[in-house]
Amino acid sequence: MTQDVLRWLRLLAGTVAIAAGIAGFAPGDTAPAGATPTDVVLVQAG
Repeated sequence: MTQDVLRWLRLLAGTVAIAAGIAGFAPGDTAPAGATPTDVVLVQAG
């Protein structure tokens, strides 16, 4: 069970990282304080 959860979290983190890369997100690039890469991707996609 724990291995499945860890695998899922790694997959999710990888997916977010890929999406952030596609969106051109770089940490600190015009991101509001406290924004996560996912927040920035969603804002840029909208």
